[in-house]
Amino acid sequence: MEKKLSAHPAYATAVAALHGDKHQYQRMDIIHRFKQSLVSILIATDVAARGLDVKRLATVISWDVAKDKDAHVHRIGRTGRAGKNGQAVTFLQYGKDEQKAGWVIESIQETGVAVEEHIKQFAGRQEMEQH
Repeated sequence: MEKKLSAHPAYATAVAALHGDKHQYQRMDIIHRFKQSLVSILIATDVAARGLDVKRLATVISWDVAKDKDAHVHRIGRTGRAGKNGQAVTFLQYGKDEQKAGWVIESIQETGVAVEEHIKQFAGRQEMEQH
């Protein structure tokens, strides 16, 4: 994803990837550039879920659902910190993520945000298949 976005002229210098295959000094440099707004799109694995203190993080997009609720909350918790508003988007895949949908819904409800009907129906598919 980083290579595809970096190849696009509009994003060439605005994209960086943060993952475990990078050396620690590379990860620190990427985080520094992101905090300084030299990088505006950060593609990251769960290596960024904990300990990443970025003051102005408007959106987190989870391409894959985290392994459990705790990891999910830490991942999306990078947004909306210290009284600021933030947006979290999590992609759920049919045939793969129905079992995780329940705690994704719980995490949405805990923020006071209404859960959209199609997400409830997605989670309900797992319950119907179990009966």
